[in-house]
Amino acid sequence: MADNTNEEHLENPTTNQSENLPDEIISHNDSDTITPNQESENMEAHHHSHSHRKKNWKSYIWEFLMLFLAVFCGFLAEYQLEHTIEKDRAAELAKSFYAELKWDSASVQKSTEAALKKDTAIQYLKRYFTDSSVTHVSKEFAINYNLALLINRPVIFEPRVAMLDLLVNSGSLRYFKNKELQQLTIDLSNTIKIIQARNERANQYIVNNIDPLIIKTNDDKWQDTVRQLKEGFKTYRTTSISIPFHLYNPEKIDKIEDVNRIGIFSSIIRTNAQIYYKAYNSLNFKLLSELRKEYKLD
Repeated sequence: MADNTNEEHLENPTTNQSENLPDEIISHNDSDTITPNQESENMEAHHHSHSHRKKNWKSYIWEFLMLFLAVFCGFLAEYQLEHTIEKDRAAELAKSFYAELKWDSASVQKSTEAALKKDTAIQYLKRYFTDSSVTHVSKEFAINYNLALLINRPVIFEPRVAMLDLLVNSGSLRYFKNKELQQLTIDLSNTIKIIQARNERANQYIVNNIDPLIIKTNDDKWQDTVRQLKEGFKTYRTTSISIPFHLYNPEKIDKIEDVNRIGIFSSIIRTNAQIYYKAYNSLNFKLLSELRKEYKLD
C-alpha cells in the first residue's frame, strides 16, 4: 500500500501542491487582478479631471468681457449718481443766488435814485454858497442841506455777497454747467469789488471832509425839532411846515473851500451811481434772466 501511495504522489505532483496552497496566497492573487472595466473607468476619470482644468481662448475672452461689463456698469452707476447730486446742488445754489440777486436788484435801483437826488441837492448847495447869503436861509436850503450832507442811506449801495462769495471762492461755481452763467457771475464779482472800493472811498471822504463841514455849520436844535415830527424829515419835506434853520457860525464858512469840498463829494456820488451801480445793475439783470432760463425760476 505504501508503494502505491508514493507512486500516486509522483504521478500527480502539481495537483497535490495546488490543493495544499494557503488561502492567503489565493486571496493575494485575487486582489491584484485588474479587470478591463476598472482600467477603463480609471482612464476616463483621469481624462475628466484634466478637461476641467484646461480652458480655451474663448473662455478667457468671455470672462474678461463679463468682468469689464461689471466694472463699466459700476462706473456708470457711480457717474449717474454723482451727476444727479451735482444737478441737485446746482439747483439749490441757483435758487439761493437768484433770491440774493433779486434783493440787490431792488436795492441798487433805490441807491441809484437816492445818489442822483443827493447830487442834485449838492449842486443846489454849491450855488447857494456861491451866490446867496448864509446868514438867513430858506426852507428849501434846509431840505437840500440835509439831503446833501446828512442822509447817506440808501445812497451808498452795499450788495449782498454771501451766495456770490460761496460760488466764487469755494469752487461751487463749477456746478453751473452754463458757461455764460459762470462768466456773468465772475464779472459780477469783479464789479462788486470795484463798488466796495468806491464805497470805502466815499465813506472815508465823508469822515474826513463832510463830517467836519457838518460840525462847523449844522443847526442841531433844528434837527431835534424835526425828529419830533411824525416821520421826521419826510414830513417836513412834504408838508407846509416851516421850522427856521440857522447855519452855525455862518461867518466861518469858506465859500470857495466848502464849495470845492462838496463838489468832490458830488463827483464821487454821481460817478458811483452813473457808472458802477449802472454796471452792476446790467450784470444783475443778465444773471437773473440766465438763471430763470436755466433753472426755471420765477
